[in-house]
Amino acid sequence: MLPGDGENDAFEILRYMPLMDNVDIIIPFVYNKMVRTLKRRIISKLYKAIINISFRMLLNYMNGTVMYRKCILEGADLQATGFFYQTELLIKCIKNGYLYAEVPYALKTRGTGESKAVTLKSLIAVTKGYLAAMSAVYLFHKVTGNIHPDSVTALRMKEIGG
Repeated sequence: MLPGDGENDAFEILRYMPLMDNVDIIIPFVYNKMVRTLKRRIISKLYKAIINISFRMLLNYMNGTVMYRKCILEGADLQATGFFYQTELLIKCIKNGYLYAEVPYALKTRGTGESKAVTLKSLIAVTKGYLAAMSAVYLFHKVTGNIHPDSVTALRMKEIGG
């Protein structure tokens, strides 16, 4: 997914393509955060903290131009609508055990318009997605740990005898 707001440069994530030889997911994190407003930086920091604490992870960013190996998306059971689908997909893939790498990623200054990520409608959708992901991971154990046989993770597990 590449947002159409002009902040993201598609070539920025593609420069990390060689890492796909070693992982199934490449997760970008914004290193030039000052291009965003103070309000947006605070909301992002709060969101990151809630997700990391709730799902026992330590990610730098969840809603960027993540690159996935196609095979691990097969059968992905996503419930979220709106912005949370990206976070839900990451949570479920990481909790399943797929290998990933976080990489620095530069954002451009938004040319025009305002982000729709911090609207009331979006907040309601994110909250619903968050609660669904919490129940999927902790109540219904929908994260199975089944690794797709064509993934790098499966290959690495074979190499180490797992």
